[in-house]
Amino acid sequence: MAALVGKTAQRGRRAEGFAVRRWLQVGVASAGMGAALWGLSVVGPQVGLAGAESTESASSSESSSDAGVSSGTEKRSAAGGDGSASGGTAARDADSEDTGAAEGAAAEEGAAEDAAAEDAAADDAAADDAAREAVTDDADADPDEIESATRADESADDAGDPEVDRKDAVSDSTRPLQTVQSTELTGSTASMTTTAAEPVPAPPWLAPRRTWDETVAKIMSDWTARNQAWIDSLDVDDDRKAELEASFLALRRAFFNQAPTVAPIQISGRLTGPITGTVGAVDAEGDEIRYRLTRAPRTGSLVLNQDGTYTYTPDSDFNGVDTFRVVAIDAGLHINLLDLFRPIGTRANSLINQRAINFDFTFTDDGTGWTPERQLALQEVADQMTQYFLVTAPVTLTYTVGLDDRDNVLASAASGLVSTAAGYWRTVVQNKLLTGVDSNGAKADGEIDWNWASTAWGLGEDVGSDEYDFVSTAIHELLHSFGFLSYTDAPGENTERRWAYFDRFLVTEKGTRPIGAFYRWRSSDDPKLIGDDGGLFFGGANAIAAYGGLIPLFTPDPWSGGSSMSHLDDFTFTDDDQKLMNSATDTGLGVRVLSAIELGILKDLGYNVVMPQSPPYAAAFVGLLFIGLRPRKTPSARR
Repeated sequence: MAALVGKTAQRGRRAEGFAVRRWLQVGVASAGMGAALWGLSVVGPQVGLAGAESTESASSSESSSDAGVSSGTEKRSAAGGDGSASGGTAARDADSEDTGAAEGAAAEEGAAEDAAAEDAAADDAAADDAAREAVTDDADADPDEIESATRADESADDAGDPEVDRKDAVSDSTRPLQTVQSTELTGSTASMTTTAAEPVPAPPWLAPRRTWDETVAKIMSDWTARNQAWIDSLDVDDDRKAELEASFLALRRAFFNQAPTVAPIQISGRLTGPITGTVGAVDAEGDEIRYRLTRAPRTGSLVLNQDGTYTYTPDSDFNGVDTFRVVAIDAGLHINLLDLFRPIGTRANSLINQRAINFDFTFTDDGTGWTPERQLALQEVADQMTQYFLVTAPVTLTYTVGLDDRDNVLASAASGLVSTAAGYWRTVVQNKLLTGVDSNGAKADGEIDWNWASTAWGLGEDVGSDEYDFVSTAIHELLHSFGFLSYTDAPGENTERRWAYFDRFLVTEKGTRPIGAFYRWRSSDDPKLIGDDGGLFFGGANAIAAYGGLIPLFTPDPWSGGSSMSHLDDFTFTDDDQKLMNSATDTGLGVRVLSAIELGILKDLGYNVVMPQSPPYAAAFVGLLFIGLRPRKTPSARR
């Protein structure tokens, strides 16, 4: 036994003698000494000062209807559910009055425990990800590194001939066909005068998960903010405070230095004109950043400026898409005791698009409905909408465009799913944009029908009070063909096992999925389709991050075919907070700019989306916000 103990001790002494161990000990000791000198720790100052108290308030929502239509929002409020999530901070605050060296050690240990807890939560959430398709949607995507895939859950051998699925062969204007998301005129509409409801918190397995770099950044940001607040609270002169701030920042820069973050974006030239952009590098410590071009563009030339901005000039063989790679390197020793393997620099893959997405419209009428002016208006809207999307290969989307003269329909757009087998499937348009694969050959990728006969339309910036907004409606309908649609049906009728890709993100307010094993709908969730038990939500991670919780979908009672489940909830996003993908619209200027929530949903659907610095039609949208959105009135469009 004595010999065994001796060998163990000897092994321990050898390990302690390693150079890397001595280096780490020196670094930790230095950091600990600096923290002790200034009363700092990695979880913030705890020096017996009086803590500021804060209060939280939550707003409530009410909704009323003058048409006998109720929503999931109303029923969630009536249920009286709290819907709030509380953090576990009380235990950490209980012993906050301890001071001295023991406090610094405990604080550092607490920071490690916080990081471990976040890792554990991420591990728990990973089980849910196993059932999802891995879709590459990084804004830095490299075309050479992306594999084309038409779906996640079934093999390509199961794919059938894609076509518009018409679940209901009877032409029923009050119950549009599921794949054809139509805009309908209703005789009355619910009065939507509610205030914005508090988001339903997302459960841990749906909430966005941080990478380790993001976790470290959060720890450092919180630490810096707490220490700054502590310094501000000290009863010393400004010069002394400045010395303390400089000392802390020097400590952070020396031992907790973060690599730059990058957010490459193309600023101009998406349709025409000079192509400019920026790497979008930011260094948390304010260190100087140097840029190195590690892979040049293939079909163009690049001028990379010292501030990270660039100008790209296409060559004659440019096909609409190109890419290049830059590494952003910050000055300094690049030591971070919370991230010992942090890279020297951060890689940014910049994706160039100019006229990369094109539309080929085939108009099937004799020109009396789709006049040349109207054809140009549709082409303009489609082109402008592409500024939200980035693709890794040039693509042309084909649509047949016709007429729909029914009095109760404004417009409709459709795109069939890429397979008839069970599973979650993209639309033909969606799959073509994401992979470049044409799933239906010579057939049109989508179809559009428009009611010019019985409806007045405003084509440009000036939309009369008795006209419907052509731009807003065209963007709305085209996005349905892009995959912003659900294949759910009325309660009791969800017997099929083929779903739109959108449906894989459907969840209840508790985070459970209404579509279970073998893609079968759980009949126990039927009441939620008409707003009972809280209704149904979109639970994609990017959308949740944008909204701050689960995104409520339109679940009116009674069920509204063609509107229910394929739109954001009209009873939640009301008045000045209305969204482009709400179910209903009114005459006059409508919403023309996509919100962060809608961009988040599109990203969850697999798209590489950006918010342009100058969004298309933003000027009209600013004017709309200035005068305010009018309340819904009769007639309104139920899309």
